[in-house]
Amino acid sequence: QIITSGSAKQEVQDDGYFQQLFVRSILGQEPRADQTGDGFITGQELAAYLKLKVTERNGHRQSPQYGSYGRKLVTAGIGKAAYRGGA
Repeated sequence: QIITSGSAKQEVQDDGYFQQLFVRSILGQEPRADQTGDGFITGQELAAYLKLKVTERNGHRQSPQYGSYGRKLVTAGIGKAAYRGGA
């Protein structure tokens, strides 16, 4: 699973907001990133939260993207990436 800070044709902001939000989210400091409230943040939840917050902040000039890299990742039975919120 891959999360990028913007789409292919966007010039992304270099103010560190995406990185800070990403780190705060996986450390459990952004509780709304855990959309199901189960104490885990999946890659999909994280991507959706980052896209919402970064796009809002930058007036739709930057919108993070999410996807999987290749079919092998999906068919290998690896499953979803999840980050446990907090320490």
